[in-house]
Amino acid sequence: MDFPSYYNRLVFLVSGWIEEECAEREGVSLLDDVAGYCLSAGGKRFRPVAALAAGDLVGVSVEWLKPICLALEYIHTFSLIHDDLPALDNDDVRRGRPTAHRQFGEGPALLAGDLLFTEAFKILADMDVPPSARIKLVELVAGASRDLCHGQMLDISASARQGATLADVKLRHQKKTGALIEASVLAPTCLLGEEELRRFQPSLEKYARHLGLLFQIVDDILDRIGTEEEMGRSPGSDQRRATPTYLTVLGEQQARELAEHSAEEARSALRPFGERAAFLEWLIDFVLQRNG
Repeated sequence: MDFPSYYNRLVFLVSGWIEEECAEREGVSLLDDVAGYCLSAGGKRFRPVAALAAGDLVGVSVEWLKPICLALEYIHTFSLIHDDLPALDNDDVRRGRPTAHRQFGEGPALLAGDLLFTEAFKILADMDVPPSARIKLVELVAGASRDLCHGQMLDISASARQGATLADVKLRHQKKTGALIEASVLAPTCLLGEEELRRFQPSLEKYARHLGLLFQIVDDILDRIGTEEEMGRSPGSDQRRATPTYLTVLGEQQARELAEHSAEEARSALRPFGERAAFLEWLIDFVLQRNG
């Protein structure tokens, strides 16, 4: 299979779902327009694609995966809107266009993030699946969202802290970045029976944990060496805010070695599934080699 083309098809699928949602809310209110502006900006759609890939492995239908993908992208977009605000990273560009607060003002941007966050849980609560599955999904995504907020708080604290250790950086990034990636991979398993859950969950948990770690290490490297054109945002934000990263605590060479180790650990988690997990394995290389 041509995995790059397949990835792009999944991005197109998810973006189409989002465009439908944005079209329904267009012009309803300024708040809906701000939310639509941020959702429609594009991006890698990595989290919903990871959910689709994991769902395909465990045999969950696209019909059930669609609301999960929308909820994940809503929460990710909410986190980006808030992350860009002057009180946090104070960034001007996101996904190649002015950030929400630069385009519409801080108040509308803040509330648009709040709107997307709450809408995500309404989407999950409205799913036509057994109540027990809905509860598991809400608990999983809520837990990841909680970790995301704690990770962002650690990020604020890290900006003023000297002498951060590798353990400090890992904890912060596992929460800020890794938790939602892990939830994306594990969300389809919430729809499985107990026997299937025992078969898939341990390996997918290990895969997701290392994939999230890999994603953040590469992100740290790109923040140092990437360009705004490649990344769709301004590079160098960590350096400007004196935020400890994998590069500052390890150096670039050791950071790249840790990335390779994380990639291998993620691959090893998929070995029990053989060729059925080929696309999930390709996602590891996609993250390892990305430039934006």
